[in-house]
Amino acid sequence: MNSYDFYDQVAVITGGAQGIGYAVAKRMIENGATVVIWDFNMDLAQASASKLGATALHCDVSDWNSVQAAAQQTENQLGRIDVLVNSAGVAGANAGVEEYPIEEWNKIMS
Repeated sequence: MNSYDFYDQVAVITGGAQGIGYAVAKRMIENGATVVIWDFNMDLAQASASKLGATALHCDVSDWNSVQAAAQQTENQLGRIDVLVNSAGVAGANAGVEEYPIEEWNKIMS
């Protein structure tokens, strides 16, 4: 397996409380990173962060104000963000592109 040196790097993992995001967070910690899990589900994020030795912050990646607040909190606590892994999934309407509501499109693509 490839090994990367993330020593002294602050990594934010969106959607890091479970699934692929959790696996990425685990691997980055094993390779020296200080990891911050940004997730919409704080109970799960805190449980995962506790298990991994990471930090958990609430973040709804579909809400720009929430992203800005999480970034500011991360910088206040750790001084910077060196790595960002976007692993959060946002589901929207089940419709064809032509019928897709623009509000949902903007939420999914943010």
